[in-house]
Amino acid sequence: MKILLFLMILLSIVIAVPVNGGDKGWFSLYETEFTDAIYMIKTGGMELSRFVIWIMLLIVHLSVICLPFLTTRYFFKELLIFSPLVFVILYAIWYLIIAFLLIPFVIVWIVCLFVYFNTKGTE
Repeated sequence: MKILLFLMILLSIVIAVPVNGGDKGWFSLYETEFTDAIYMIKTGGMELSRFVIWIMLLIVHLSVICLPFLTTRYFFKELLIFSPLVFVILYAIWYLIIAFLLIPFVIVWIVCLFVYFNTKGTE
């Protein structure tokens, strides 16, 4: 289960697609969530509503990153269900055009849910 959770973390950060076949660089989740957002804040190009969504996205992303370390906690089930769900929804609000990059993340999340609920009684 923890391996799947670590894979989910990686997929929430490092997934990217080439722009114009890679000639113009890569378009990644990391770049849009961190680098571009910080640049927009520095240049004053971020509206307050987008700033609030970005802060919420960072908090939820942090909760997704903490998932492998919280598997023994009593609130893990709720966190496993709602953190990735809210992350995907907020990311779609934040940058809908590249939210399709979260498809592998969603697939691994569904597998994590399946593994958790089917092995919960055997541990």
